[in-house]
Amino acid sequence: MTTSTQWTDLSGNEHHGALGGLSSPVRNNQTGNSYLTFNGVSHYVPLQMHIPSGAAPITQLTVEAWFRTSFAVFGFEKNWAFLDFDRSEHFNFYVRGGGKLGFSCRDAGSRFSIVRDSREGDDQSSLSDGTWHHAIVTFSAGTTTFYRDGVQSSYQGNSCVNGAGGGSTRYGFVGDGSEASLYDSARNRKHYSGDIAVVRYFNGYAMSAAEVQNEFNSRKARFASSPLLPPPAALPFPSQGVLILDGNSDTEACVHDVAATQHDGTAIAAQCCDGSTCKRRTSSSNSDCIAGMPPILGSPSFQYTTFQDASARCAALGYTLCDKNCQGQGCQYDNIWVWTSLLCPLPPP
Repeated sequence: MTTSTQWTDLSGNEHHGALGGLSSPVRNNQTGNSYLTFNGVSHYVPLQMHIPSGAAPITQLTVEAWFRTSFAVFGFEKNWAFLDFDRSEHFNFYVRGGGKLGFSCRDAGSRFSIVRDSREGDDQSSLSDGTWHHAIVTFSAGTTTFYRDGVQSSYQGNSCVNGAGGGSTRYGFVGDGSEASLYDSARNRKHYSGDIAVVRYFNGYAMSAAEVQNEFNSRKARFASSPLLPPPAALPFPSQGVLILDGNSDTEACVHDVAATQHDGTAIAAQCCDGSTCKRRTSSSNSDCIAGMPPILGSPSFQYTTFQDASARCAALGYTLCDKNCQGQGCQYDNIWVWTSLLCPLPPP
C-alpha cells in the first residue's frame, strides 16, 4: 500500500519506504492495481530497514517482486534492483538488463568480500517485455532458486555456501543499489526503470515450490488486464550521424556508430535540456548527475551511454537532448564529450 509519503510495510515491522521527494517514483493506480513507476534515472525508495555489521549470516531467505519493465540494455547491473542491501556486503535481487533474474551475495565464510553471482540460465526468455511478472528468489543451504510467474527456472552461477552477508551495516533500497551505512545515504546510482507493485522479504525462510505457485495464483488476476508498458522513448539514430560537443569549448565531432559510448578514448556523457535550460543533474548535487561523474576522475558511478540510451534517459525525465554543450553546468562534463540532438553536417564517408 502506498500513501503520499510512504510505501507501507504491511508486515507490521515498520520497515516503510519513504515517498514524496524529487527522487520518489510516481504513484499510479490502474483498475485497482496500485504500483510505483521508476524512471531509471533518479527514482528510488529508501527503506527504514538495515542489516547491521556483525549480524549472523543469512542461511535462508525469500525475496518476492511483482514488476513490469521494458528496459533491455544488457548488463547484470543495468536495472537494479528489486531489493538491495549491497551485494558486496549482504545481498541484492534484481532483473538484469537482458531481462533475466539475478541474485548476488557476499559469502559470509570469507575473510574478504567475495561476491557470488547467481543468474538465470540463457535458455530463459526475457522478462523485459512490458508485461507484469512475478519473480521470486529463494536461498537455502547455499542453494539459489529462481521462480518466474510461479514456475522454477534454470540456474547458473555460484551461491554463498557459507551463508550470505557478514559485511558492514547497510540500509536497504528498492530501485537502486545500496552503499548506505546510514538511512537514505550512499547508493550505486544504477536505477531501475519500470514499475514495481509488490516487494516482500523473508529472512530465515525459503518458500517451497508449492508456496511460490500459490503466491503467484493468488495475485495474478490483479495484473492480468494491465496494458503493456512501452519502452523508454529513444530517438532513432540518424543515418548521417550525431554531433557531439566538447563540454568546455566549441570543439565538435561526428559519431556514426550507433553503439558508440566514447570518442577517441574519451567518454560521451548524457545531459538533458528543459527547453533552453541545461540539466546535467537531477538535483543541485553532483551526486545526482544524469550519467554519473566522469571516469577520468576515478568515479565508479559513471554510466556509459549510447546516443539512444542518452535520449531515452532525457525522455524519462521529461526532457530532451540539448543542442549546446552546457559549459559550466556541473558534473565535470566540461572535461569530456557530451551528446547532443544535432545532426552531423555531412553524411559518413
